[in-house]
Amino acid sequence: MTSVEVSTAASKGTAPSEMDLDDKAGHAGADSLDLEEKRRLECFADMEKIEKEFQDLKEKFYREKIEQINKELEGIQSGSHEKLLLKLKEAEQKKEEKIWAAEQWRQYQLTNIEHMFVSDKQQAEEELQMEKEIIKERMIQALQDRQRKLEDDKFTMSLHDGGTDIRGAANPSRNLRSTKKGKENAALLNHRAKKLNPSHINYTLKETEIGEDLALIQKALISRDRAKANEIFVERSQLHYYEKIFEKGTSVTVESVDGKEPAVSGLIALITPQEIQVKAADGNKARVTIQQLRIGRYNLKSNITAMTS
Repeated sequence: MTSVEVSTAASKGTAPSEMDLDDKAGHAGADSLDLEEKRRLECFADMEKIEKEFQDLKEKFYREKIEQINKELEGIQSGSHEKLLLKLKEAEQKKEEKIWAAEQWRQYQLTNIEHMFVSDKQQAEEELQMEKEIIKERMIQALQDRQRKLEDDKFTMSLHDGGTDIRGAANPSRNLRSTKKGKENAALLNHRAKKLNPSHINYTLKETEIGEDLALIQKALISRDRAKANEIFVERSQLHYYEKIFEKGTSVTVESVDGKEPAVSGLIALITPQEIQVKAADGNKARVTIQQLRIGRYNLKSNITAMTS
């Protein structure tokens, strides 16, 4: 080998040529491209894997939801669904509450109707009792009037008979001392009889006319007494006495119309549809029935009104 070849060979071993450098750069670029492509492919693969997993999860979620809905439908149809049972329980409770309210309203109405019946029955009995008393009083009054009329007629007839006896010598065994004196005595007695028996007019009525007049009078009196009954009554533990209202604890005075009984002043201790009780300061109680107030046997006065007036 020559020196030129040795130097050439030495130069080749120590310093690479430009071609070798280009080849190495090309190989490095190719490797980097392959690495990027590989990474890109790996990314695509990962994305496809993620999308597949998402699709699988979505399908699984969808199937689970469908299965849950079907299970709830079966539970609703079979009546074992929890929410259905809860709502049915609430509906049942509402129904029970409505039934209870309706039952309470029914009981209230029945009680109210029963109270109205008792009140109307009691009012009818009181009106009947009042009418009985009125009829008795009217018949007694009519009989007393007839009795007084008969007594007046008897007295009148006795005066007429006495005058006839005097004028016609009532005692035949008696002899007058003189005719003139006897005539004077007869004239004097006849004059006294005329004074005792004044002239009067008798009107004769038929029995039918008398019955009609009594019926009209009785009807008018019954209407008046019924009007009084409507003005004096008890409602809701309150005494309605004409235009006034008395309650338990009100200070009142009870007076008898005929004045035979002493007046009682005190507080109303009891009010019922049949009677009231007035408690005096000494502890004694006076009992007055509603019927006695209606027929006017007793009068009721408010002490508060009297004090304020």
